[in-house]
Amino acid sequence: MDESTSAVTKESAVNQSNQRSYLAMMLLAFFAGPLGLARIYRGDKSMGWGRFWAFLGCIVLGMISATLPALALLVGLVEIGLGVWAIVDFFLLYGTKVDAGNQPLLRSELDARVAKILFILFIVGLSIALVAAILSLIFWSAVMSSLFSGSMHFSQTY
Repeated sequence: MDESTSAVTKESAVNQSNQRSYLAMMLLAFFAGPLGLARIYRGDKSMGWGRFWAFLGCIVLGMISATLPALALLVGLVEIGLGVWAIVDFFLLYGTKVDAGNQPLLRSELDARVAKILFILFIVGLSIALVAAILSLIFWSAVMSSLFSGSMHFSQTY
């Protein structure tokens, strides 16, 4: 083996060790979506760190907001936004083949199959959450309707 061949082999080994894994990115998106860790791993540092600090800020402000209802409303809206952003981001990352530096992600056939299983589980989970939200709305609207119509009577025992 001559010097140019060994230099190319060493360079490709270094490039492979610097490549990011598609499966690791998808696992981060699946399990820690609102935190933005998948974006940080992919190399989208400003977007990922922004989401991370917004999430931690929501946790801290959520602890304080018990005495301030307006702050609780703001924290809730930001958390909903982070959740929706995580859902959209999961679908965007599922289709990506390169990192933020335009380098190809390491992706084997096994990685693609596991990512597809995660994708299916994600869709099933979203479907279950949507059905649960609709059923919850129906239930609570019935409860509130019966409360305001006076058909529900609460007995007072002393």
